[in-house]
Amino acid sequence: MKVRVQRLSIRQNAKLFAIFSALWSLVFMVPMTYYSSSLTNEPPRFFAFSLIFYPVVHLIIGYIFTAISFWIYNLLSKYIGGIEFELKNVEMQARISSDS
Repeated sequence: MKVRVQRLSIRQNAKLFAIFSALWSLVFMVPMTYYSSSLTNEPPRFFAFSLIFYPVVHLIIGYIFTAISFWIYNLLSKYIGGIEFELKNVEMQARISSDS
């Protein structure tokens, strides 16, 4: 069965992508901060600040750009169609094959 996505929830998807973006930035920031702090004589406050600041920035920017992208998608999907994919009901096929 083919299905076409006509509209995507802007706020919900933007929240989800923003949180993923912030968490993903931590994956890179923790090792980078540890490595950078071992090379310089900067006070630890600077590195602690960067561990908080950059994920927050990624959270905000990720939310804004995802919201804009999904808003554009919702506008364009009215005219050119949405993302199309095919669904397969596996549970129903398993019942049919077990009945025969």
